[in-house]
Amino acid sequence: MEEIEQVPNTYYYDKLYDDKHLGLFTENTAVAHQLGWQDNTVAITDTEVSEVNGWTYLKGYAPKKSKEAILQELKEEKHAELKSIMQTRRNAIRVEFAGDTFDANESAQENMIVLLKAFDLGAPAVQIRSATEVTHSFDKDTCQQLSLVMLQAVQALYAEYWKLKNQLATCETIAEVEAITWPEASK
Repeated sequence: MEEIEQVPNTYYYDKLYDDKHLGLFTENTAVAHQLGWQDNTVAITDTEVSEVNGWTYLKGYAPKKSKEAILQELKEEKHAELKSIMQTRRNAIRVEFAGDTFDANESAQENMIVLLKAFDLGAPAVQIRSATEVTHSFDKDTCQQLSLVMLQAVQALYAEYWKLKNQLATCETIAEVEAITWPEASK
């Protein structure tokens, strides 16, 4: 069998459709000859991949996404980024109280609910471990105060997230979307 020399930068295709997209194609010259496609050629540099459907077209014929579709995709990506940052911060949130630092994440708030119920059962005080590994004994009023401080910190985080989410909803340009970021101070 005769050796077939590879032709660089060439696509061989089985069919060119009316909308100018290539059917099945290969860059391998030997395969093209085996399939009988050797006369159906186009330079790779004369093609482009559509961002709409991923097909390969002759250059200039590939469908493009509308500006509105691109903006909507970017908004969805930005929302996912903002939500991820919010959730990460939510899981790491801490508050200062009684000269110490306490976790205020979801688990800590659930624990606080259980501790507050202990007072309804007659407990005069409960033990709480701070984020700095110091054990505190708090009465009902002190626990309620800590609970409110935790709640305020979480509500402030959500308020910032909702504010950014609302800003994102009103964006009309890519630059406006890209300009939305979490303030560093709320970390």
